[in-house]
Amino acid sequence: MNSKELVETYINAWNQRDVAGLLELMYAGAAYYDAFWMETCVGSDLAQYFQDAMDEEPFWYVQVGEVIETKNGVVFRYSAHDPDASKIGEPLHYGAEILNVVDGKILTITDMYCSSNPDDLLEVAKLAARRHGLTTHVNSGLGALKKARIRAGLSRSVDEDKVHLDPELTIAQLADAVGCTLDQLRIVIKNEFGAGIADFLDIRRVETAKELLENNPDDPDIIDKASRSAGFSSVRQFRTKFADVIGVTPTVFCLKQKDKKLTRKKPNLH
Repeated sequence: MNSKELVETYINAWNQRDVAGLLELMYAGAAYYDAFWMETCVGSDLAQYFQDAMDEEPFWYVQVGEVIETKNGVVFRYSAHDPDASKIGEPLHYGAEILNVVDGKILTITDMYCSSNPDDLLEVAKLAARRHGLTTHVNSGLGALKKARIRAGLSRSVDEDKVHLDPELTIAQLADAVGCTLDQLRIVIKNEFGAGIADFLDIRRVETAKELLENNPDDPDIIDKASRSAGFSSVRQFRTKFADVIGVTPTVFCLKQKDKKLTRKKPNLH
């Protein structure tokens, strides 16, 4: 396969959302560097990374200008278009791909924004050789855009839909609601909140229960009610998790809230 055929096959794989076809053009340990997000994805993580990119940004790509051969591979410019248009309209953006090719297979890919000037493309290729792999490594194919979508989905599921209030909720169901894999959800929650998925859910449940206890400390059944309303499977589990997160038991917390109410009601004699 010559350079022109390689680029045509590469672009076609992106347009057809063909992850397997894309990977067939590459070495098993190949690396992809996205200059816009400043992240590098390598090896076994590439399949998920490419799939997410195709799902999150389903552009239609068109080669612009000629394929330029370099010492270590090829460089070409592309335009990205709306895939839903009845015909290819105005480009949404332009970019350049630098493919490091060894014995007919791609070893590294660098994606960068670039002008159409051939000299600029060659300069970009030199820059890519210096910068490649010096940025954040992507784990589990989880890039910056996908992380942002997962954070938004998590906020929607928990803050708006209140899925954590269901005591039967499983972490697999939460991942489905957010729209990601279990591993991806685990990574995002660990990075964002420093906790596992189950602990994250329990913390949110405790926050819900805490508000109920604050507002109703005089209700003799409030601990049972708060436990059920917050999505805990048992009062015992609720008491344990509440003490772990807040630092005191629900009973002690309610007593403190009662004391606060009494203090506020005492008349000011001065």
